Amino acid sequence: DLKKSKIIFIIQDNMIYRINNKLLKSLYKMYIRFTIRLSDVIILLSQPMKDEIASYFNMGESQKILKKIHILLNFSNPNKKLFYKNVKNAFATTKTVDIIYAGNHGESQNLISFLRIVKEIRPFDRPRILFYGEGSDKVNVVNYSEKYELDIKFMNHVPKNKIVEKISESKYGLVCMSKSLSRYAFPSKLGSYLSSGTKVIICVNGYDFLSDYVKDKRFGFYIDSSDPKRAAQNLLNYLKDSEDPYSDFFDNFNNEFNKENYFKKLGKILEL
Repeated sequence: DLKKSKIIFIIQDNMIYRINNKLLKSLYKMYIRFTIRLSDVIILLSQPMKDEIASYFNMGESQKILKKIHILLNFSNPNKKLFYKNVKNAFATTKTVDIIYAGNHGESQNLISFLRIVKEIRPFDRPRILFYGEGSDKVNVVNYSEKYELDIKFMNHVPKNKIVEKISESKYGLVCMSKSLSRYAFPSKLGSYLSSGTKVIICVNGYDFLSDYVKDKRFGFYIDSSDPKRAAQNLLNYLKDSEDPYSDFFDNFNNEFNKENYFKKLGKILEL
């Protein structure tokens, strides 16, 4: 019975940030508004995404729309063996990599902004960095690294089970963005890093919601690529931090990304 059916609209990635043409952007907003008005339940990943969607409507209608929007972060299953091994060896010499990046090498990631920060560090102080993945901007990223002799190792795509092991051997996982994107998406690689017991470095130009998020949850640190020199010093401080940061790491991760909690919340949202 159609009348008893619910229309559920799940927004994982609001692609409007990739549209530069004003007309196309306007048409995309029209599509979003139409679909949301038609839907009974809207599920997305964060409060900033909720605020962005609400801004597409006038004040009166946005209040009505907000009641239909629910925040539900995607779950991520931890590899407990690697997780606890990582916790035990948090900053031990067994860590073969300081920073790993595993993901797309594209314009939205703007990995060169991170490389500019690394360039500000004296060669003998530079971290051990490993990049995995492909993308439209990889050639430029590799060329920049070679030009300034940053000694970053670039690797091709590897199977998921292999990359998880590599992540677990790293002190930090890099999440890099060309600009603040939290109003449009929530990076899936953040959960991938954390599920291996590896904390994150958020690199973004200016302020981003994720900066406060990882700090509040004690998931990692934030560096601002708009000031490479200051970011470089902050990065060195984080890498040299000898304080044990893992005392409540698993509990915090489990509270945010637990699979059973995810389906309980989903069931409640859908009233199943």
